[in-house]
Amino acid sequence: MIAMWNESYISRDLQTMTQLEYAKLREDDLAVLADRQELDARSHEEKLQADKDFARQQNKKQKSSVSEEKQDWQLRASCRGLDTDMFYSQEPEIIEQAKAVCGQCAVKAVCLDDAMANEDFGVWGGTSANERKNARRQHRSNPKRPSS
Repeated sequence: MIAMWNESYISRDLQTMTQLEYAKLREDDLAVLADRQELDARSHEEKLQADKDFARQQNKKQKSSVSEEKQDWQLRASCRGLDTDMFYSQEPEIIEQAKAVCGQCAVKAVCLDDAMANEDFGVWGGTSANERKNARRQHRSNPKRPSS
């Protein structure tokens, strides 16, 4: 019975509410909604910024790790300490001498992987610049297709 009285009281109250009172109530609701949306937008922007910061931090860690790995294999390379002119010569005999140094190197495969991605000149991983250029061209024209 109390519940029925409350419903009829609320119903009667709403019926007697003037349009001005209703508009004010509606305006207050809209203001609260706008405040909530603004907070949500700020939270979203803060989350996006946090995600960007995290991505930058991960990228720095990854670059640092790659750099350390790269330095590690370069420290173990057979060419370390040799005259670099040999590895950037255009003379076929000298290019063959540089390739011979690479042929005995323990990190030849890693060096070649790095050279395929990053080096356009010189002998790296037992290959000349032209050999790598041709290999890249061939790879682009005949990419491996996934087997079904």
